[in-house]
Amino acid sequence: MLVFFQNISNGFNNQLVLIDLVADAIYMTSIILHFRTAYYHHGELRAHSSDIFFNYLTGSFIIDAISMLSLIGRFSNFSYLNYLLLFTLLRLYQVPSLIASIEDYFQFSRQVKSTVEVIKLCFVIFILAHWLGCILFAITKIEDYEDTWLVGVSGIEENNLTDYYVASLYWALMTMSTVGYGDITPKSTKERILTIAVMILSSVVFGFLLSSIGSLLMEISAYSSEARLLLMQKKF
Repeated sequence: MLVFFQNISNGFNNQLVLIDLVADAIYMTSIILHFRTAYYHHGELRAHSSDIFFNYLTGSFIIDAISMLSLIGRFSNFSYLNYLLLFTLLRLYQVPSLIASIEDYFQFSRQVKSTVEVIKLCFVIFILAHWLGCILFAITKIEDYEDTWLVGVSGIEENNLTDYYVASLYWALMTMSTVGYGDITPKSTKERILTIAVMILSSVVFGFLLSSIGSLLMEISAYSSEARLLLMQKKF
C-alpha cells in the first residue's frame, strides 16, 4: 500500500499509520518473547537462557531486526526513505510456520484441513492481486497521472485512496482471470508491459491455484459423502 500513501487526506492516512504502529508493537513484543521462548533441538527441549538467546540470534533474529527498519521509513520526512516500509514484507516468512502451528494445535480433521487449504489459496490469489494492483498504481504515479488507465474511468474521485485501490485491485483480478471487461485498459507503454507480464504470469500461477482449489473442493465433497455414509451405516 506504500504507493497509495501520498496525496491522501491526513485523517485517513493517520488511521493507517495507527494500525501499522499497533502491528509493529505486537511484532516487537514477539521479538522480545523469542529471547525467552524455549525450543526443541533434535527432540530435546532447550530452556536455558543462553541457549535460547544464541539460537534466536543466529536464526531468524536478523530478518526480524531488518524488518523493523520500516519504522524509519514510516517517520522519515525524506520520501526515498519511505521505501524502507517494504522491509515489512520480510515478516511474511513467519506466516507458514504460524499456520502450521495453529493446525497442529487444533488437530483439524481432513475435511477442515482441506477447507483451510482452500482459504489459504484464496488468500494467495488476493495477495498476488494486491501486489499487482500496487505496481499498476506505482506506474500511474511515475507517469504523473497523465495518459494512464485512470483517464476516462468513471466513478473514481481524485486523490481518493479507496477508489484508487479498489480500481487497481479490480484491474488485477480482472486481468488475472482473463475476464477483460474493457472498462479499465492500459494506456502507456509501461502499463501495457505490466499487463503482458500479468497475463503470462496468470496463465501459469492463476491456473494452478484455481486447479488446486478445485481439487480441494472435490476432496471436501468426498469427505462429506464418506461422513454421511458412515452415519447411515451406524443407524442401521
